[in-house]
Amino acid sequence: MNRTQARSVRSATTILLGVLVAAGLMTRDAHAQAMGPDPDAHVALSLRAAGVAVGAALAANLFAAHLWLELGADEAPPPRPPFPPLPPCCYVPPPPPVVMVAPMPLAPPSHPMQLGLAVSGLVQSPSSAPGQSPIAGVAAALQVRTSARSILGLEVQSLTSDRTTTTHSRRDELAGLMAGRLFPWDAPFAPYVELAGGLGRASIDTNALVVDVSQLIGRAGIGIELRLGPHLVLDGQLAQVHRFNLDHQSRDLAASDPAFVGEHERLTELRCGLGYRF
Repeated sequence: MNRTQARSVRSATTILLGVLVAAGLMTRDAHAQAMGPDPDAHVALSLRAAGVAVGAALAANLFAAHLWLELGADEAPPPRPPFPPLPPCCYVPPPPPVVMVAPMPLAPPSHPMQLGLAVSGLVQSPSSAPGQSPIAGVAAALQVRTSARSILGLEVQSLTSDRTTTTHSRRDELAGLMAGRLFPWDAPFAPYVELAGGLGRASIDTNALVVDVSQLIGRAGIGIELRLGPHLVLDGQLAQVHRFNLDHQSRDLAASDPAFVGEHERLTELRCGLGYRF
């Protein structure tokens, strides 16, 4: 119900109350005429009628106001929309941009160190003294593979030569050497270059004399490794061996007897061996 309808209801209520008041007054006059000319009764009726009129007016106003509140409560205006949010109190910088960095290339895996044992058979043929007989024997080495392309080894040799009909002498040698190998690549079939050096002791026994000789030994050679798996290795090598005599007695005897070792001795060595790496 709108405001116009409420006003119409209020006016109708006022008119109805006015009619009721008027009817009450007309009834008062008729009652006054029936009672006669009594002045006190006339005054009392007048006051009574005035009170009824005032009460009716107050009741009409209160009733109309109460009716307006009830009707207006159902048609209350919609609530106001909320206020927009206030801006932030301070400035917040945007997050830094994400920078994608390419990962660093992985370093090649390092080759673990390996220990190994090798046993070889070898023959040394003298090149500087054609009259001397070849010597042969065995060599045992403790090897350390320091990288994929290098090996260090500690080697012990035991060599001997039998008596011949020409020299009638026997020669025994014992030597210890430190050797190093370098490989151009790491593969099952790998050639290498080897350098070795050490000290040796030779004992020369003739029919009339026994001479012991101390020697400084150097060796340079090339070889091939055939790796049959992670542990087993076949090895072949061709090398040049140089022996330097450190004793004067053998030098003096070598001038008259080729069985003895001179100041410098050069030999060609051929060896073949088998190794096991742990």
